[in-house]
Amino acid sequence: MSAELSVIIVVGRQRLRAEQCIEALLKQDNPPPMELIVIDVAPEAEPPRWASSATVRHIPRPETESMAEAKAIGARLAHGEFIAFLEDHCHPGPGWASAVRHAFKCDVDVVAYAFKNLNPVNYTSRAFLVLAYGPWLAPAESGPVSSPSWMNVAYRAAVLRRYFDRLPLLFECETLLHKELRLAGSRFWHESAAEVAHLNHPRLRGSCRDSAVWQRLFAAARVSHENWGLPRRLLYAAGSPLSPAVIAWRLGRRLWARPSMRRAFLKSLPLILAVYTYGSPNESRGYLFGRGNAGRESIEVETADPRAL
Repeated sequence: MSAELSVIIVVGRQRLRAEQCIEALLKQDNPPPMELIVIDVAPEAEPPRWASSATVRHIPRPETESMAEAKAIGARLAHGEFIAFLEDHCHPGPGWASAVRHAFKCDVDVVAYAFKNLNPVNYTSRAFLVLAYGPWLAPAESGPVSSPSWMNVAYRAAVLRRYFDRLPLLFECETLLHKELRLAGSRFWHESAAEVAHLNHPRLRGSCRDSAVWQRLFAAARVSHENWGLPRRLLYAAGSPLSPAVIAWRLGRRLWARPSMRRAFLKSLPLILAVYTYGSPNESRGYLFGRGNAGRESIEVETADPRAL
């Protein structure tokens, strides 16, 4: 039976947590016909235990230059009608796959998951989840949304294929892809039953490093995608110290619409501001000098950092 849902996972040196993610996918309740495409950016780490499963396609790609490139490779290899991305530090709930498939029946093109905290061990971990996935935290009501989550999100394959040639760039600032999809008339959906537990950074240093890498990639992708000239790049680089306040205000505006999230946002605000302030010089470098080594660094922060105390 051909796959209906293709799940793309990029794995690195943290083999145990990758195995836990894949095991959770292989034990889904009543899943649709499914294939798992594992893009392995560190195949030298140790032999993958999941390679013996007929459901899993193990693709060694040690030469991959960024998380965005690895995800694009997986997307191009997918056979499913729907393409879902999961980070290796996520644990999908037992009904995740069927819930994602069901959500696409609502005539939508992109499905956001409902996020929980896999390691609520301290303030930093809890606040980082609000920073990363606040608008899509569980519990939530299923329904249309103005914008979906990034990194962990599912697409209708026929829609995503239109952008295959530009995915390595668009996946470095996924909001650019979502903007194009919105302008093309795509509908976005938040599926409350597609629960995913996300492993967060429990240390401030890890949180700051993670954000700084992506802030540079976001800035560089915007410059490249929109073909910015030098005056605009200089303006945004000079204004990057203001970005923490702007980002916090935008996030707060969305979370304030959910009364149950207001207290969590206010409690998380010090970390949100600290993390984005740490990353703002890197954002400025992205506007001025491009991505630099941030592509390779994105692989490190996403697949190599143990996210442990």
